[in-house]
Amino acid sequence: MNPEQNQNVIKMVAETEIDNRVAEAKEKIHKRKNRAIAIVALLGVGLGFGAKQALDEVQGPEIAVVTDAPNAGPELNGIIEVPVGTGDTIYGLAEEYDPKADPREIVSELKQQGITADTLQPGDVIPMPVSREAEVAYEQQDK
Repeated sequence: MNPEQNQNVIKMVAETEIDNRVAEAKEKIHKRKNRAIAIVALLGVGLGFGAKQALDEVQGPEIAVVTDAPNAGPELNGIIEVPVGTGDTIYGLAEEYDPKADPREIVSELKQQGITADTLQPGDVIPMPVSREAEVAYEQQDK
């Protein structure tokens, strides 16, 4: 075997060894991630069960523990055009234009439309999802 062929063989062996190590590292990370997810899930279930038991003992079994409570605010079924001023934030605008709604829900819907703090600029007019009540109130202000 000539020196060039020898170098090629060494290079192939080294690349194979690197590929094997990368694959092993990825597998370890995947296993650790799965273990972490399982632990978090078990803790969540355990904490939820423990909280329900504690409430049952203190207040009686008719009290239910709600872990994924839906928003108690109004449904966002209206849209208003909101002008953006200097210093405005999406969260602040959400609170200002629909104070009864959960601003996190409005912000979430705006993000789904691609409107984020990074894209918000003074002078923009954004379509703000609001409750029907807030939409009517806003329209009456314009008259």
